[in-house]
Amino acid sequence: MLLVLMSAGFAMCNLKPVFLRCENLVDPMGIGMHHPRLSWKVEASKAGLRDLKQNTYEIIVATDPKNLSPEKADVWYSGTVRSDATYGIEIPQSAKVAKFTPFKQYFWTVRVSDEHGNTSAWSKPATFGTGPMSDKDWQADWIGFDKPVDTVKKRDG
Repeated sequence: MLLVLMSAGFAMCNLKPVFLRCENLVDPMGIGMHHPRLSWKVEASKAGLRDLKQNTYEIIVATDPKNLSPEKADVWYSGTVRSDATYGIEIPQSAKVAKFTPFKQYFWTVRVSDEHGNTSAWSKPATFGTGPMSDKDWQADWIGFDKPVDTVKKRDG
């Protein structure tokens, strides 16, 4: 008896997205980009597979990991994009948030399809956090002396 395992049609994909990065960093905190760029690598889902090619990708960005589905994405869902690109995918200005909120954490995931049209499972979620996004976001107290100090020593004599 032959047993075929399929999970929502994703079990047959020969690729899986791994090593997710935002602005070339793994889970960075404090990025100041209004339209961050996302990247990933694809690897074979089974040992020994060669000459595989990504055919499409889908990306979801959300403010909560519970919203990492196409229906719940509160920041951006790319839809299915026919492309083999895996590097520098910019979150567009047309996303649900025109600008990212400073000092906030975001979550994202990606799935791909192989050259046969089989779709992978969603990747493990990755994160990025924003830092100051404009001059007004920089707030600090001055650290230093209250008044100038004469640092030149005078010699006797």
